[in-house]
Amino acid sequence: MKIGILLCGDVPAKLIEEFGDYSDCLKMHYLLDAYASVKIWNVYQRNEFPKFSNECDVYIIGGSPSGVNDNLNWVKDLTAFIQSAFHTKRKLYGICFGHQVINYALGGKVEKQREDGD
Repeated sequence: MKIGILLCGDVPAKLIEEFGDYSDCLKMHYLLDAYASVKIWNVYQRNEFPKFSNECDVYIIGGSPSGVNDNLNWVKDLTAFIQSAFHTKRKLYGICFGHQVINYALGGKVEKQREDGD
């Protein structure tokens, strides 16, 4: 199985020495190196994406300090990539921001919670 990690943010700098970066945390938590080929793309800093959406069997889309509605170019590019991956029947797994952007890319609505809870 080929797994792609799409980095949309990272661990705070002061914690990287102790815990590793976000991709290290994902690989350790989900034991990805034990049964899969893992490739990592830095979406949010370098606008890196797989050349083809069917390059991996599954894509893990991680958390981010950015929001889906922040009007950032890399978020727009990620949205288009998710749509392509979905149409090529790739599995998509989102964590926090990741699940929001998958929902958004596939036509769902994402909005901030109002202060009054409504």
